[in-house]
Amino acid sequence: MEQVTLVGHSIGGELATNFTLSSPDRVAQLIAVAPSLTGFIFSDAHPILYACLHKVAQL
Repeated sequence: MEQVTLVGHSIGGELATNFTLSSPDRVAQLIAVAPSLTGFIFSDAHPILYACLHKVAQL
């Protein structure tokens, strides 16, 4: 299956992130510039991403 590079800014970054998390086998690279992450549902399926975003949220 061909993989893509996703680039998104603001809400586009949120959409690109959600797509990457739901279909990681289809994404070679994710470039998110100032993504909004409102309504983002975290899970234990991606513990490294969750840990990083949790640390950022505490800043």
